[in-house]
Amino acid sequence: MKNGGIKIMLTIIPVLFTAWAHAQRGAPMLVTPPVDIAKMQQVGIVMYDNIQEISEKAGAVEAAVYLRDDWSEGTILTSSGHELANVLIKYDIKNNVLELATQEGTKVLSGNYVRQFELKEGNTAPKTRFINSKSLGGPSDTHTGFYEILTSGARAQLLVRIELIREKPNYSPIMDVGSKRSGFRKKETLCMESNSQVVEVKDKDIYNLFGTYQDDMKRYAKSNKLKLKKREDAVRLINYYNSFPQS
Repeated sequence: MKNGGIKIMLTIIPVLFTAWAHAQRGAPMLVTPPVDIAKMQQVGIVMYDNIQEISEKAGAVEAAVYLRDDWSEGTILTSSGHELANVLIKYDIKNNVLELATQEGTKVLSGNYVRQFELKEGNTAPKTRFINSKSLGGPSDTHTGFYEILTSGARAQLLVRIELIREKPNYSPIMDVGSKRSGFRKKETLCMESNSQVVEVKDKDIYNLFGTYQDDMKRYAKSNKLKLKKREDAVRLINYYNSFPQS
């Protein structure tokens, strides 16, 4: 009996020490082996970061307007630093929530608790990255939600702001055409972020943001017949700007 008691104590002590060590570091400690990685990561976010935004979809959102209608495989980085990798995602622009397809059904995670996420376009195409407007830190930017990152570098990054524009019913009873219901359309706006300042790319004044390199940028745009308003041209210009050495 005495030896049995010693064995029990020797078994319990390492377990208690491990639990104490995890508690001291604030690290998540899952007692049972995870059956599903995505489920384990969700448990880690909800249980150990006090974020309760992953919940059942039913009744959580209304009249969703999605960035993409189909599910896309992707990765989510939460504001607490957790990563949800290789999960099926839909982003609801209207309600600013990310929907996750799990074995238990569709869950939702508020965009307020997501730093950034990325979506796969296919097996060979590069991933599309999205960053929370809060992560940009610009006081002049009042946009809530996410920006698509077209390109980024040490000096600046080129972004796409995705907004919803409400459209009024356009039904004509005389012609019996149009819609009787109001709806939304997606609007994309090119923006440039530099030094935590987000500016819409809409006129030549944006060259002032290039500072001492604005003349070089104008010459480069002119010689290559590039226009900032065109997405592909803007990517080339921002990449060229990022090629200048840091002072």
